[in-house]
Amino acid sequence: QPFVEANWIHNTQPASVKMDDVSSDMRGTKNIGELKVGIEGQITPRLNVWGNVAQQVGDQGYSNTQGLLGVKYSF
Repeated sequence: QPFVEANWIHNTQPASVKMDDVSSDMRGTKNIGELKVGIEGQITPRLNVWGNVAQQVGDQGYSNTQGLLGVKYSF
């Protein structure tokens, strides 16, 4: 079964990391728009599969593309 998902992600704190007194932060991540498309399916009563691809876009040139594949077998 195919699906489409749209999200707005609002971060109240900037994403950053600090190592050895050097700080690095990701600019443009305060407000992010995300569009995700994917598919979910039941192959057998015990076997489910899913996958999706998502694109995120924010301010200051921020962009992120990700994908996910999953398999669930119940026994």
